[in-house]
Amino acid sequence: MKYCGFVSILLVFMTGCIGTRILNKSDKKFLGNKLGITYLNKQHPVIDTIFPSLNNIYYNEIGDIFTHNGFLITLTDDSLKFENPSIEEIRRICNAMNLDGLIISYICFSHVKKYIYFIPTSQYFDNIFESKLFDKEGSLILKVQHNTKYDVYESVPDNDIIIKTSIQKTVEKLLNELNGK
Repeated sequence: MKYCGFVSILLVFMTGCIGTRILNKSDKKFLGNKLGITYLNKQHPVIDTIFPSLNNIYYNEIGDIFTHNGFLITLTDDSLKFENPSIEEIRRICNAMNLDGLIISYICFSHVKKYIYFIPTSQYFDNIFESKLFDKEGSLILKVQHNTKYDVYESVPDNDIIIKTSIQKTVEKLLNELNGK
C-alpha cells in the first residue's frame, strides 16, 4: 500500500514517453476547414522500395480521417522539408490553392526482431510518424508524434497495419487537440 503513490507517479511519467504525444502546441487557434497535404517526408529515399504502398496508405488514411471530420483535403505535389519548412513556401501554397492550413508529415522506420529464448522468431518495422499543422500564414499550430514501438499486437503485424496505426493515431490526436478534447 505504501508504494501506491510511487507507482502512480511512475505511470504518469511513463505515459508521457510512449505512444502518441504532442511535441509542440501554439496558443494560436486554427481557423478553417481547407487543408493541404504535402508529399510525405521519409528518412531515406529507399523507403519507397521497401514499402511500395506507403504513399497510398498515407494519402488514403490522412485524407479519410480529415474528410470524415468535416475538413476539405487537397493533395499537393509540393515537398517541403519537415524540420525547417519555408514559411514563404507554406504561404505560397496556401494562397495558390486557397487553403486554410497545410500538413507536413515525416516517417522513419526501425527494424525490430522478436526473440524467444535468444532465438529470433519474427521481424518487422516499427515507425515514428510525425505531423505538423501550419496555418495559411506559416505559423506552426501543432506538432504531433506517434511511436509504434510501444504499441501492443497479439501477433506480428503486417507492416501496412503498423503504418496505418501510426498515421491514424497521430491524426486523431491532432484532431482532438484542434477540437479541444
